[in-house]
Amino acid sequence: MSIGPLDRRNFLRLATRGRERVLDVSCERLYVRWIDAPVAAPPATLVDEASGWSEEPGEPALRTVVQTREELLGQLDAGLAGAHSVRLNEPEWLAHADLSREVYARIARFRSRGGRVGSAGPRVPIS
Repeated sequence: MSIGPLDRRNFLRLATRGRERVLDVSCERLYVRWIDAPVAAPPATLVDEASGWSEEPGEPALRTVVQTREELLGQLDAGLAGAHSVRLNEPEWLAHADLSREVYARIARFRSRGGRVGSAGPRVPIS
């Protein structure tokens, strides 16, 4: 399973410890990306793929990859599907009600499949 290219903004890291696959989740990075993520996909800008220029006059459109909240949650789902255990780093960042509800629902399903959950950081109840 591949989560995709790792960079400093990625909130997931899948590591192997012996035969166990451990998913490390940076709750701080997930929170920041959740706040920045649009609820729905932004409208597409028409860009000529060959030249990289948009049809609008002026500078070319900045090409950025913006994930929606659903895409972020899909990335978390994919990571959980390939892991035996998950470690939530700094879970106090999950204080946002919508984010907390979504993450802990996925954690509950992960636990029901036999997954193990731990946290690193201040003691926060993991539902």
